[in-house]
Amino acid sequence: MTGSRVAVVRRVLPAPPHVVFDERLRFTWSCSDWPDPSVQSEVTVILEDHGPGETLMTIEHEQLPPGQADPHQRGWAAIAVQLGEALRACG
Repeated sequence: MTGSRVAVVRRVLPAPPHVVFDERLRFTWSCSDWPDPSVQSEVTVILEDHGPGETLMTIEHEQLPPGQADPHQRGWAAIAVQLGEALRACG
């Protein structure tokens, strides 16, 4: 994703309770470490049914400043792993 201004993570997770599938959560994101911390990017999270007991989560982070897609890709991927582990622990 070098040079890209979009980070996308797709991961299959255990199905969380009380989820309305095919709905989107969209929010703005900024970071004090960016060259211009007033810049706002946009994050969209989509949860889709992926079969019995599974959910496909897609995180799309758009309008990132130059050079920020790769670090955010890694960060969102790590968060997705942690969420999957937490959901599995909840059973």
